Amino acid sequence: HNFSTDTIFYHSIHGNLKSLKKLQERLVMYNLRQRDENSGSSRAQEGTTSSKGWAKVKARVHQLHEILSVDEDGATILHYASAYGHTDIVEYLLSLDAFDINAMDHSLLSPLHCAASHRHPKVLEMLLKYGADHAVRDLEDRTPVYMCVESSLYSTFSNKLSDAEGQAGGGGEDRSSDTEKVLVDCIKILAKYGCDLDACNSTGNSILMHASKGQNVEIVETLLKLG
Repeated sequence: HNFSTDTIFYHSIHGNLKSLKKLQERLVMYNLRQRDENSGSSRAQEGTTSSKGWAKVKARVHQLHEILSVDEDGATILHYASAYGHTDIVEYLLSLDAFDINAMDHSLLSPLHCAASHRHPKVLEMLLKYGADHAVRDLEDRTPVYMCVESSLYSTFSNKLSDAEGQAGGGGEDRSSDTEKVLVDCIKILAKYGCDLDACNSTGNSILMHASKGQNVEIVETLLKLG
């Protein structure tokens, strides 16, 4: 998605917590002022905000998405912040106590699915501590831990290809081990909160089967040990 720089979605993707808070404060100010105006409250006439300043705020807010709005795919900014691994923004959004932490987009993906598939252990831990459901399933019947391990299949092949290219060019940097470590951390966190490591998707493929396809020995060993 190419969101305008004026939206809360943009700041959630790019990790701009300060800007996100500023926009949220403007939304709160706008909503309070609108409520007062609609109720005929005298406070709206007190002029605590200059008419010029208020007009500027009002014009600005009309360009923004509401904090709880969703995009065309049904995703909230909590989905985006979780997918991009912005721990500070996820923590801020959860502290507002305004989100359904298990909200699903049109593909039935929850914020936990997003954090798991993009392998962000700190975000996973935070969402689970706040009560995220580790048993939710998307349209393909995949749980968050399933998507986490499934992502290892693609990341392993990608890293092996990059490593081979690097060695051919004299680089020789091995990124596979770093990826596997993050994946193992994610699996352990999800397992700590009681996720089902034997879960299968809609076609009957198990988590262990995906790990085996990716030839991730450490991940296979981790699943067997925890399961």
